[in-house]
Amino acid sequence: MIMTETADQAEGIRWGRAFLAALVVEVVLAIGAAPVALMSATPVSVLNAAIPPASFIVSLLVVLWLFRRTERPVANGVATGIMSLVIYLVLALIAYWLAPEQADFSQAADLPYLASHALKILGGAAGGYLISRRRAGAIG
Repeated sequence: MIMTETADQAEGIRWGRAFLAALVVEVVLAIGAAPVALMSATPVSVLNAAIPPASFIVSLLVVLWLFRRTERPVANGVATGIMSLVIYLVLALIAYWLAPEQADFSQAADLPYLASHALKILGGAAGGYLISRRRAGAIG
């Protein structure tokens, strides 16, 4: 019985769509961060201030867009945020393997980086919550 319940719960998560949503989140954040990093005199401080709230907003908007017609939008939003974190970590590892002499993971443990990853997950969950609230309003 427990296996059936777990399988039923996982059934409502659209893993392919969550991966696509996470990829969109990461691409949008990278596209937004690149000009700021290139044009700013202090790119690290500007990015540390801008990326955490941008992570929340972008994740929320992408989930609102891609999961508006799915079951379990909150779970799908959380899955999107987690997959976004995994994509970021994979890209960081690839960068390390390609240029180990330039690898610097000291910023990866900084509060803004950790906050941005948590905010991606929270933004995805918030997007899913807003979808579910819209549905509840339309039904009731």
